[in-house]
Amino acid sequence: MASLHPRQPPLRGTSEIKTYNPDFWNVLVIGGSRDVGFPTALAFLERAFTVTFLLRDKHVFDEDGTVQAFISAGALKLVEGSAFTEADVKKAWDAAMKHGAGPQRGIDVLTFTVAGSPKYAFSKAEASPPNVVTLAVQALLCGTRIASTPATRLILVTGAGALHESLSALPWSLRQLTLTTKAASNRDKLAAERLIAHAAGWTWDAVKHGVPEEERMMEGGKGWASRSGMPAEGSLTNLLVVRPLPLTDGECQGDKTKDERHGKDPYKVETLNVNNEWSISKKDVAHFIVKAATSKWEQYKNSAVYLGY
Repeated sequence: MASLHPRQPPLRGTSEIKTYNPDFWNVLVIGGSRDVGFPTALAFLERAFTVTFLLRDKHVFDEDGTVQAFISAGALKLVEGSAFTEADVKKAWDAAMKHGAGPQRGIDVLTFTVAGSPKYAFSKAEASPPNVVTLAVQALLCGTRIASTPATRLILVTGAGALHESLSALPWSLRQLTLTTKAASNRDKLAAERLIAHAAGWTWDAVKHGVPEEERMMEGGKGWASRSGMPAEGSLTNLLVVRPLPLTDGECQGDKTKDERHGKDPYKVETLNVNNEWSISKKDVAHFIVKAATSKWEQYKNSAVYLGY
């Protein structure tokens, strides 16, 4: 991969659709159709980056004029497939390597924003499994060359409350609500966090972090670490895990900061939720991801942070 371009792109979005610039960065977004992924992808696109989406249904944006404008400008490419199927994730990786700035730059940033839910919809076509985030993390780690491309900045969004220590740090009423309504998704995210910790070489403490349900959640059960394609322990050295508090549909407060690169952000960024934060908007999570990836990477790389107001 070519070295990252020395000029930092502006953090604030632009009002017009720009044709991609090969001197700007190339981004792969897994889980970009909803929640945090969509505003994150738009924030990258507004900075004239090239972006590739992996989507279960690439027609989901057929009526979205903004998305269609980015596609027409050559900045956005949609790849249809499942985030928890290795072959589809590899297909998206290969497409991103060929799209826009990819041939010159490789993949500068890979953002993973796949989200599970405690309510699962079943249809005749396909079921949504209770371990969707875990499966997607396994597919990402095993189906791409992320461990052998150390220049790629990997950002994974999980959530507050999945690890035992983070659940204990939540305000009492939010902790009770989390235990009641998010138990299923947090079991999923706990297993996903275990996979990430293995690949990153981070110490896993069963008391501090929790014990994932390996047989139920992970492909390969208790033998997940020896699964074909799984990166060796500690082989991922350029990643950031983002654990937001409960997400809202509120506005992006970060865009209102006068000095967006050096000014104080309206949200807290912490190694543990110790200041009684309650929530954060999806757009502000996106704001942090773009800022961390572009101008704060040396500060945040190889760490896990909590976001909230």
